[in-house]
Amino acid sequence: MRLDYLCDMLLTFDESQALARPYGGEEGSVFILGGGTVSGERLRGVARCVNHAHRRNDGVMLPDIHGLITTDDSAAIQFRMCGITTWRQTQLGPKGNQISWISFETDTERYRWLNNAPCVLEGAVDLIPGHGATGPCRIYTCVNELV
Repeated sequence: MRLDYLCDMLLTFDESQALARPYGGEEGSVFILGGGTVSGERLRGVARCVNHAHRRNDGVMLPDIHGLITTDDSAAIQFRMCGITTWRQTQLGPKGNQISWISFETDTERYRWLNNAPCVLEGAVDLIPGHGATGPCRIYTCVNELV
């Protein structure tokens, strides 16, 4: 498999995280709104999204992000991102190591190729205490080299 660069995405979740821990432990669910920018040669625009992530007892987050990209040429592209975010302690505090898959859907002809483009994402998550999280992501299309 080969990974071909598609775009960068910078998302900021700028509202306080609403983490519900209904079972008395560290496990729970997060609901948080966000948005940001998408920049690449083939895909550019503004993104809005919601993350309804699951937090495991070990602190690992399982993001489940649904959103909409409005491209610079006014196309609407929906996306869904699911994956895993583990945490590393750095000198500046915890930093998230995010690996996800991402899929796209659109009926705009010039972007229909995205409907069948399997993609992966690597990202770094910085927590903003009391306000959410932000971080850069890089998205790649997966090219099957066995076919």
